[in-house]
Amino acid sequence: MTREEVRILHETNGDYLYADALKLIRDDAAARDIVQDVFKALLANPSLNPKDPKAYVSTAVRNGVLHWKARASRECELLPENEPVWVAPPEFEALHASVEAALPKLTFEHQEIIQLSFYQKLNKSQIAERLGLPLSTVESRLRHALEKLEPMLASSVKEDRS
Repeated sequence: MTREEVRILHETNGDYLYADALKLIRDDAAARDIVQDVFKALLANPSLNPKDPKAYVSTAVRNGVLHWKARASRECELLPENEPVWVAPPEFEALHASVEAALPKLTFEHQEIIQLSFYQKLNKSQIAERLGLPLSTVESRLRHALEKLEPMLASSVKEDRS
């Protein structure tokens, strides 16, 4: 297509293509960019001479929208540097302090299992491998540690509420 044919095609169909893209993605800047990219591609390739230029640009814009949606679904919004991902509410901080106070009251083996399971986020198989223990021993120690922690934490929560 010649430069003049592309210009005429843009003048006659540009607004329609933009409105169509905007309706599909609801992002003004992205819709404008998609339409602009289609016409830039036509200008960059003068040997391209579609049989139906209007259908060609409509399809190209639709494909541009689909690519934009696919790319947008893969991208995630990054948090600003040094901004916490999650801030614990005050009651969680109190619970954390209660757990920290209760841990030393447990045996070393129970403390170790709690640390690896809840603080280092290891599953029972990983803990067993790291400590060289049978899985059943890890499960048993974890169950006993939690059984001993439960009344300590329950009493500490009751104290905080009163």
